[in-house]
Amino acid sequence: MKKLFLFLLLPLLGVGCLSAKTSVSTKGGLWESADAGNTWTSTSVIPTPTGLSSFSSVDMSTAVFDAADPDALYVGTVEDGMLFSYDNGASWQLPGQAEVRTGHVYSIAVDPRNKCTIYVALDSHIMKSTDCNRTFDTETFVESAGKAVRALKLDWYTPNTVWAATAGGDILKSVDAGAKWTTVERVNDKVVDLIVDRSDSRILIVVTEAKGLWRSSDGGDTWTQLDKGLADFKSANVGYAFTQNSDGSLMYYANKYGILRSQDHGATWSALTLLTAPGSTHIYALATSPDDGNVIYYGTDNTFYATTDGGSTWATQTLPSDHAAAALAIDPNKTANFFLGVATLSKN
Repeated sequence: MKKLFLFLLLPLLGVGCLSAKTSVSTKGGLWESADAGNTWTSTSVIPTPTGLSSFSSVDMSTAVFDAADPDALYVGTVEDGMLFSYDNGASWQLPGQAEVRTGHVYSIAVDPRNKCTIYVALDSHIMKSTDCNRTFDTETFVESAGKAVRALKLDWYTPNTVWAATAGGDILKSVDAGAKWTTVERVNDKVVDLIVDRSDSRILIVVTEAKGLWRSSDGGDTWTQLDKGLADFKSANVGYAFTQNSDGSLMYYANKYGILRSQDHGATWSALTLLTAPGSTHIYALATSPDDGNVIYYGTDNTFYATTDGGSTWATQTLPSDHAAAALAIDPNKTANFFLGVATLSKN
């Protein structure tokens, strides 16, 4: 396991202009940009009683803002659990409980009506805090088959309804804030993500690694595989990432074909024109502006892409690190400001 290395007030890498003449850092961890990806700053500092700890060597897996508190940002790592910031990424803290400071965090969800209630999908567990990360119920959910819990979302309309999906393909629902769980569907494939539509929380979309998208429009009672809607796009069944704007009117699905857009809540899809040929690029991280769905960002193993016109034109920058893009989180109040988590590519 990679550890959080301790540096006594050592300076971190500063802002550097991303151009062909700029060297790429070997640092991993988390990077912040205040100008839509033109320049980046490494931001991986944890104050400790003996100095500053840096997680710049740690592989990141997910990053989530608390929509109700834009200064609160949560990040998950591949081996070192969860970290969080309450000052918009200026400094970072570790959870109070040791079990949440180790292991692979796949997903994090914050109660939109109570910012001190946080759910963390860590390995095959869902852990829940009701006191702002001081303590956690580590047995909120345990996958009995040992499969990782790879996606975790709350129903924004009824936050006591919690959704989860596993590497075994099980889609789970709790209507009592995680006390009891019911398996509502099995998609028989590893789940990449689960999305609650931001216009109608009864609409759910599940992204899988090899069987495309599954959709429910009735709160999970029935599900449909969207194979016909994706048939025109070769290899679109191999899912990478998913994002939507604040009202769900624009959804983007990154897959082996490229990026598809839906303007009818996932019922039909059309392809964006990318700078790369269909099927030639693996997209590891994808995000769209909550306020303007025509602003789209995505990252590959070495390049950051941005568009402000819904994909008609694209700008590119070299990633600030020689690690691949792994997670993108856009500041809810300042959409040109966002955080990029990077990670070494899996050898599997």
